[in-house]
Amino acid sequence: MIYFTSDLHFNHANVITFCNRPYKDALHMNDRLIANINQRCNEEDTLYHLGDFLFKGGWQGGKKDAQYFEKKLNPKVVHILGNHDSNNSLKNSIRYAEIWF
Repeated sequence: MIYFTSDLHFNHANVITFCNRPYKDALHMNDRLIANINQRCNEEDTLYHLGDFLFKGGWQGGKKDAQYFEKKLNPKVVHILGNHDSNNSLKNSIRYAEIWF
């Protein structure tokens, strides 16, 4: 299966307040996002992430890079870069894409 998502903002504590996300902190958010994706997607799936995968800063519990989170996710992740993705260690990324159905 192919899935699409965007704006996960792993590690971004302020996005919880900015977007009224239901998490107590960035660590809790990171864990729940991973669990939610893995509940839906398996190893044969592809997840297109449409920008802002990871905030390059860390949280109090420690700094994790994009590869750390990719390894935690079941599906293969293809990144289409967002404005927070310019310096966050993404390896598998596309600058622009058009998707036709």
